[in-house]
Amino acid sequence: MTDETTTEMLAAMAAVNDNAARLIGEITADQWDDKTPCTEWNVRDLVNHMVGTTRFFAASAGRTAPPAPADGDQLGDDPVATFRAVAETTMAAWNAPGAVEGSVEVPGEMPAVAALGINLLDTGTHCWDLARAIGADDGLTAEQTQLIDACSRQTVNDEVRSSAGFGENLDDGSAEGFTATLAFLGRRA
Repeated sequence: MTDETTTEMLAAMAAVNDNAARLIGEITADQWDDKTPCTEWNVRDLVNHMVGTTRFFAASAGRTAPPAPADGDQLGDDPVATFRAVAETTMAAWNAPGAVEGSVEVPGEMPAVAALGINLLDTGTHCWDLARAIGADDGLTAEQTQLIDACSRQTVNDEVRSSAGFGENLDDGSAEGFTATLAFLGRRA
């Protein structure tokens, strides 16, 4: 990847994190137990996953041991503040000198820039999931969705699909934009 692409990915990651925090702030008290497009998770479970994954990528980018998966609720009294704090830590790690160079553990070793792409893919896709669950605009721009699509198609293969909870590829070539990306990831828009 070029330095320009990496810079675009870092900018998109920061914007998608801001967007995720906005969406978390739009959750009403009566929506936390609502279903999401991630059929195994309600809204609270999804936001907990977003916090945990973002925290994991801070460790990955910083080349430190990833935290053990947290049991129970990680959101505390202020889920927006919790997500923002974790996202700020993650962005500081990704923006540190050399962070997107070389390899990281995710598990398994991979190029750091690919891990950044997975972080962007995960948070961006879950913004869409959260928006659908709470009836909000997903807030993803065309540029962000193009980067998420590129990351998904570079990362998600049959092995990843079966081990990381992605559904079968539903992209038959008829969908456009982020709808095609979602279909590729096994989701129906």
